[in-house]
Amino acid sequence: MMPTSDQSVVFGFAEQFGVPIFPCRANDRRPATTHGFKDASTDRATISRWGGNGPCNWAMPTGKASGFVVLDVDMKNGHDGVSSPRSIEAKHGSLPDTAMVLTPTGGMHYWFRAPADGVIQNSTSQIGDGLAIRGAGGYVLIPPS
Repeated sequence: MMPTSDQSVVFGFAEQFGVPIFPCRANDRRPATTHGFKDASTDRATISRWGGNGPCNWAMPTGKASGFVVLDVDMKNGHDGVSSPRSIEAKHGSLPDTAMVLTPTGGMHYWFRAPADGVIQNSTSQIGDGLAIRGAGGYVLIPPS
């Protein structure tokens, strides 16, 4: 079966970057596998089989499993995630340049390399209103989801 452009992007995460991925339910961020992010794989046959089960979103585990930690800036449910990073930068200096992904709710994901010598845990609104850290034990949807 010839991969679609969406599948090519997904294969790229898994093959080029060595990032394990897994399917989530279509139009949702809930995992579509039994063990969620623990089922993540870089195996093309496994990913193709998952993709052949119908429409889905794609996700990657965060932390050591993928090598990425994500700052999730939330703009829903009354949160103003845009102001929170600015207040952190005013106190600690600018965030380093990094890849950013826009989310469907108007927020952003800032992707950072996970530290090789430490563990960054998940947290919600601990570092600022509308800010979540997706690290060890977490996951995020990946483009084009």
